[in-house]
Order: sequence, then C-alpha cells, then structure tokens
Amino acid sequence: MDNESPHTAEPSVAVLLRGIVNDARELLAQEMAMLKLEARDELGKAKSAALALGIGIGIVAAGGCC
Repeated sequence: MDNESPHTAEPSVAVLLRGIVNDARELLAQEMAMLKLEARDELGKAKSAALALGIGIGIVAAGGCC
C-alpha cells in the first residue's frame, strides 16, 4: 500500500505577491466607492438640515413681521 500523500504544487512567491497586489487594488477600489456613497449620503443630510433651518428662519421672520 502506498500511504504517501500526493505532492501538490505550491504557488510561487510571485503568484502569491500578485494575488496580494490584486486583492489590495480591489480593496482600495471598494473603499473609494464606499467613501463616495458616504459623502453623497452626508451631503443629502446636510441639504435636508439646511432646508429645515431655512424654513424655520422663514417662519420666525414671518412671525416677527406681524
């Protein structure tokens, strides 16, 4: 009986490094996409707050005129 396990070829250092670089690029691209979405979300919140503030100021100004 042959009890030895078959030897599998291990990837070279160059292949491993290439994989690491590709993973880093993909992670960076995902991070940039997430930053854009977060910035867009924060801008939307700021617009809503500015609109509410403007309406409030308008109501106060109208109340002060009468």
